[in-house]
Amino acid sequence: MFKRSSRIRQKLVIEQELIFDLIALWFAGFMIINFWKYNSFLTLSLLLVWLIAIRLWYEKEDILIFGFGALLGSIGEINCIAFGIWTYSNPNMLWIPTWLPFLWGFVSVIIKRVYITMDQNRLFFRLK
Repeated sequence: MFKRSSRIRQKLVIEQELIFDLIALWFAGFMIINFWKYNSFLTLSLLLVWLIAIRLWYEKEDILIFGFGALLGSIGEINCIAFGIWTYSNPNMLWIPTWLPFLWGFVSVIIKRVYITMDQNRLFFRLK
């Protein structure tokens, strides 16, 4: 009986982690959709979401993943814009909005967290 309640408790923790990650991602998307014209406000809002998230569930590699995601995502965006693939209607830093690197970093961490949570709890089908 103890094992069963332990598994149920573990499943609830997993579900809470996934729900929290998806709510944070939804909130970032909501902010972008509604406030994309206000670069400074949106940048500060995404930074605040990141700081709250990192405070609630900090893992050592999250800051590194955030930095790499922000850097590589922004470089990719700038290259695509430089080659004329797309443009942003409200850029203010190297052809991109200032909030975009924060979004790339935040999404990189969310993808890592969701993947690890699902993988550790065997929520993926194994291809082996």
